Amino acid sequence: MELQRIIWSWDMLTRRLAETEPDIGSALFRSCRPVAAQRYRDGRLLVVLGCWWPVDQQYLDREASRVRLNSALGNMLSDKVVTALVLWPGGAASPSSSESALDQIPAPDILEGLPPEAREEAAKCESVVQRLFFARAHRRGLRLRCQHPLLTFRLDFALPERRLGAEVMGWDWRTGASGAIERRERQEQLEQHGWQILFFSGSQVLSDVDRCVATLAKAVQSPAVPGQQPLPTKYSPFPRKPYTSIGVHRPADRGTRRPKR
Repeated sequence: MELQRIIWSWDMLTRRLAETEPDIGSALFRSCRPVAAQRYRDGRLLVVLGCWWPVDQQYLDREASRVRLNSALGNMLSDKVVTALVLWPGGAASPSSSESALDQIPAPDILEGLPPEAREEAAKCESVVQRLFFARAHRRGLRLRCQHPLLTFRLDFALPERRLGAEVMGWDWRTGASGAIERRERQEQLEQHGWQILFFSGSQVLSDVDRCVATLAKAVQSPAVPGQQPLPTKYSPFPRKPYTSIGVHRPADRGTRRPKR
C-alpha cells in the first residue's frame, strides 16, 4: 500500500531532506505528515501532506517550494511524485507552539475527547483520515469496529449487527488507477453475504466528514433491506441463504408429500 510505504519511511525521508533541502526538510519534520497517497492512471504517485502549522503551510504551498519538494521526494522514492498540501485533519496547532526549525510541533489530537476504549479501537485505523471518520462517528453515537475481518477482506469500519460497513478508499476516485474495479468486486462479494457497504474517498472525508458520517447514520437508521437482515446473536460459520429463499417453503423443505386419496 502506497501510503503505508511512505509513512514507514517518513522519518528517514525528512532527515535526508533536512540535509539536501534544509528549509523544506525542516518544515516537513516540524509540522507535516502524509495523510493519503494514490497512484494516478499515468503512473505518477500523489502524496497528500497534512500540515498543522500555518507558517510552514504557506511556505510549502508556494509553487517554487512545491517543485523542489516533488523533485526531492521523487528522487528518494524512485518515483514520479506529485504532492498536495491540506490542513491537518485535527486542525491548526496552537499559536503558542514553537516556530524553531529544530523543534517538532505536536500535531493537534484528532481523537480528542474520546474515551480510552475508543482510542484503542481507533489505533487500528490505517490513516489519519480514517481516524477522523471514526472520531466523528463515535461522537455521533456510532460504535464502529475498525479493520473488521470479513471473508477475504478487512473492512475499514463495520457494524456487524447491521451487516453494514464503510470504506475510505484512495484519495480521489476520478483520478485513481483501479479504485472503481476494486470497489465493485468487493461490493458484489459482500452483498452476496447480505452486507451493505458505503464507499467514501479520502478527499470526501477530509472536505466534509460530517456529511459522510451522516450518510452512514442514515443507513443505520433505515429499516433492513432484502439480503441485509441483522445478524443473529451468535455468529454462524456459514453464509446465510439468499433473501429469495428466506421464509419461502419449498417442496423439498417439507419432505415428500403423500398423494391425495
